[in-house]
Amino acid sequence: MSDAEILPANEAARSTRPLISISVVSHGQGALVRRMLESLIAHPPPAELEILLTENLPVGRTEIPTLPGWDLVRVENAKPQGYARRCDSGLLPQPADSK
Repeated sequence: MSDAEILPANEAARSTRPLISISVVSHGQGALVRRMLESLIAHPPPAELEILLTENLPVGRTEIPTLPGWDLVRVENAKPQGYARRCDSGLLPQPADSK
C-alpha cells in the first residue's frame, strides 16, 4: 500500500496554541505542494500546524522546504488509491505489512 514517513517537529518549539491539520493529496503536483507550503511559511497561521501529505502517484518525492516547527506526515503510495482511501491514508496509522 504505502510507506509513511513521520517527521516530528522539535518538541521544544511546541506551544499551547491550537493544532490545525492540513491534509494534502498530490497526484504528481510537487511544485504546487511546495508553493503552498512556502505560502504557509511566509504567512503562518496563529496555530501549530500538522501537514499530512499523501503522494498518490509514484513519480518522485515532493521537495519539502524547512518547516518552522510543524509536523509533517508523508505517505507515498506505491500505486494510486481511490479517493477516500488516499484522503484517509494521511490520517490513519500505517500497518507494518501494508506494502
